[in-house]
Amino acid sequence: MINRPFRKAMLPYRKAGLKATCFLKGLTLLVLAISILAFASDDNTSKIQAKVTEVNLDRRALYIGETSFLWDQNTIFCDAKGNPITIDRVKPDSWVYIAYDFNKRTDKRIARKVHLLPRHIEKKEQHLYPFME
Repeated sequence: MINRPFRKAMLPYRKAGLKATCFLKGLTLLVLAISILAFASDDNTSKIQAKVTEVNLDRRALYIGETSFLWDQNTIFCDAKGNPITIDRVKPDSWVYIAYDFNKRTDKRIARKVHLLPRHIEKKEQHLYPFME
């Protein structure tokens, strides 16, 4: 009999503790879901093989058709073998393979790595170039 009144007296505290625990678990799951979505949207890296139509050194941009690819101090320029080159070697009508990040907010494409190719590389030849796989 003594246990029964004691349990009734503790019941509101247990409910409050249970509610707080459920609230914290729900909050943790919500934060986890939001962070997963945030990290998933940051990974917008794409790759393209195309012919350069224009190189603008003042704007630090490569143009492929009407699409511009900007480069910054982190952009790496390489030849087809992976040796570093300068942007001066990239000329209009040359083929390049660009790995770039697309920023949806600013609608800009930032080149991360630019490979100068000898010509257009067909699908069956892409195994010869490890960066294309």
